[in-house]
Amino acid sequence: MIFYNLSIHLYFLLSRLIGFKSKKAKAFYKGRQHQTIPSLKESIWIHASSLGEFEQGRTLLESLKNEHPHLPIVLTFFSPSGYEQRKDYPFADHILYLPKDTPIHAKNFLNQINPKIAIFIKYDIWLNYLKLLKQHKIHTILIAALFRKKQIYFNKYFGKIFLNGLKAFDVIYHQNQQSQEICHNIGLKNGILSGDTRVDRVASIQQQDFQDTYIESWLSPKKTTIVIGSAWETECEYIAKYNTTTSHNIQIIIAPHDVSKHSILKLSDYFNGDIDKYSSKENNHDILFIDTIGLLNKLYRYGDFAIIGGGFKKSIHNTLEVITYGIPVLFGPNYDKFIEAKYLVEYKGGITFDNYDDFAAAIDLYISDSTARKNAGKIAHQYIINSTGTSQAIAKDLQKVLA
Repeated sequence: MIFYNLSIHLYFLLSRLIGFKSKKAKAFYKGRQHQTIPSLKESIWIHASSLGEFEQGRTLLESLKNEHPHLPIVLTFFSPSGYEQRKDYPFADHILYLPKDTPIHAKNFLNQINPKIAIFIKYDIWLNYLKLLKQHKIHTILIAALFRKKQIYFNKYFGKIFLNGLKAFDVIYHQNQQSQEICHNIGLKNGILSGDTRVDRVASIQQQDFQDTYIESWLSPKKTTIVIGSAWETECEYIAKYNTTTSHNIQIIIAPHDVSKHSILKLSDYFNGDIDKYSSKENNHDILFIDTIGLLNKLYRYGDFAIIGGGFKKSIHNTLEVITYGIPVLFGPNYDKFIEAKYLVEYKGGITFDNYDDFAAAIDLYISDSTARKNAGKIAHQYIINSTGTSQAIAKDLQKVLA
C-alpha cells in the first residue's frame, strides 16, 4: 500500500506538470482543485472512470433515481473526458471528479457524502476507497465487470494488493462467465453472472423518439444507406475505393472517430473533398460526414447496414449501438475483447474483414441480397433481445439494501 499510495501522489504530480502543455491533464488536476464536495446526510454514490463506463451504468443510475428520488445521487468521474461530457447530466444531483485515492482524501470524501451504497463500474478499482467502504460496512458493488487474465489485478507481483480490493466488494456483477471464472479461481466468491448493462442502454436509445430533418432530407429512399461509425483511416480508405468502383447505388454516412476540423479534412481527401458536412447542412454529394458528437448512436436507425471502425486499431468500437436497430454490422479483425462481436461472427449477424477484398465482398452481399441482409439483422437483434434486463435485475437487488 505504501508503493500504491506513492504512485497515486506521483500520478497527480505528473498531471499537474503536464498540465502546462495538455488541456486534458490541466482539467484533470484543476477540476479537482476547484471543486466543492457537498455535505450530505446520505447518498447513492456511483463512480465511472470515463464516458464509456458511465454509459454502462446509466440505465441503473436512472432506475435508482426514479425509485428513490429523495436520495441524492453523487456521480464521480476519474477522467475529464467523462466529466466534461456529462457535467450537466440531469439525473445526478452532484457530478464531481473523484478525489485522489489516498487515505485522507478518501476519508474526507466519504465523510462528506455519506453513501448508503457505492457502485463502481467495470474495473476502476481504488483501494483506499474500497478499504474504507468495507470498514464502514457500506454496501459496495462492481457492475459490468469484465476481467481478463493479463490485467494488473491478476499480476503475480501486484495481484495480491488488488485481490484485497476486489474482496471489499459485496457483489461483483460479471458481464460473462469467463470474467466470473477468473475471479473465482483466485478465491473470489462474491461474483454473480449478470450480463452486460450496455445492452440496456442501447435498447433504451433505440426506443427514444428521434428525428433529424436535415438527414432525412439528405437521404434518398432509392439508395442503399451505409452508416460508418467511429471511422478511422482504414475504413474511410476502403469505402472511398469501393464507392469509386461499385455499380451499386449507395449513400454513405460517416461519423469519424475524431471530429476535429483537421481530422475531417484529412479523411475527406480519400473522397477528393467531394463530401457534405452535417454542420453545413449541405446536400450535394452521396457522402455525409457527421462533424459533431452525440448523434451517432441514433443515426444507425437510418442505415440498411453499418460498418464499425477501430478494427485495425486496438479494438472495434460499439457494435451494440448498431444491432439494437436490427441491422447487420461489418468490422475489422481486432474484436476479441467483445463477446457480442464473437456472437455476430459465429451466428452470421455480422461480418468481419481483414482486407479490402473481404470488405468489398461483404458489402456486395448485403446490397445485392436483401434477404441475407435482413436475416443477418434479425440474428443481430436477437442478441439484444436475449441480453436485456441486467440493469433492472441489479436495481432489484439494490432495492433490498436501500430498504
